[in-house]
Amino acid sequence: SSTDGNNEGLFVLDQSGNVISLAQELDREVTTSYTLHIAASNSPGATGIPLQTSILVVTVNVREANPRPIFEQDLYTAGISTLGSIGRELLTVRV
Repeated sequence: SSTDGNNEGLFVLDQSGNVISLAQELDREVTTSYTLHIAASNSPGATGIPLQTSILVVTVNVREANPRPIFEQDLYTAGISTLGSIGRELLTVRV
């Protein structure tokens, strides 16, 4: 079970399959990472085994869904003659 870090209900823990899923979309501009504390314990029963618990810390880093491009150079220059042909390639910009 989730013990800490999911106060906003952004994550869902499927305890039968041990899968953490998103309950809603994350916004990187609001928070860049989340730290969840997941507790697991045995089931004490008639066997007399004492309850034992372990805590797993999960960090979820939120990446930009559509990051802005970064150019390889800060400045690109090109020259063209007035006699240049239409449709001629002037410049290749690398991202």
